[in-house]
Amino acid sequence: MQEVEKRKSQLVFALAAFKKANIVGACVIDKMAKDELMSTSEEQQRMLRKRRDKRGLADTAIISSDKVNGTKDELEQQQQAIILSGKLLGKYGRREVTDKALLTLAFIFFLACVAYVLQKRL
Repeated sequence: MQEVEKRKSQLVFALAAFKKANIVGACVIDKMAKDELMSTSEEQQRMLRKRRDKRGLADTAIISSDKVNGTKDELEQQQQAIILSGKLLGKYGRREVTDKALLTLAFIFFLACVAYVLQKRL
């Protein structure tokens, strides 16, 4: 009888150890499956990196395009200012020539008046 009790306790102990081993094994398998699902392969990482790089390039292209358009607008405004300045300088240049011609004619008229007065007095 004692032998039966001993075998019975060994059986209970073996069943408990078996259940514990099954639970630990199931947990390990679940953890490995979860890790496998959560981890990404090299191919997936490369594709994700490539997608991020493309998105970054698109953002950079948009920013660069905006800067180029802004610079273009600035240059067009400067061109308009330069054209207007050129027109004004041309206008003032013509006025300067006209002023010199009028001063020359006025001086000649003055000399003519002085000559006329001197001629009448002498």
